[in-house]
Amino acid sequence: MNSEGELLPVRPPSEPPPPPSLDDWLPEDHLARFISEFVDTQIDLSLFFHGYDSAERGNLAFTWPSS
Repeated sequence: MNSEGELLPVRPPSEPPPPPSLDDWLPEDHLARFISEFVDTQIDLSLFFHGYDSAERGNLAFTWPSS
């Protein structure tokens, strides 16, 4: 994360970025949609991201750039 709490973009040299939305590649009744919705709305990920709140203890975290 940078000083504003944002994840750094990763730029893989040979792989394209993942699809921007589940709507682009999964049917409406796919289990992955349920899991995605559950993670987005029911799970508190603050403890997971807490470890990435500063670069003092190692490298900053990465995320895919948004299109």
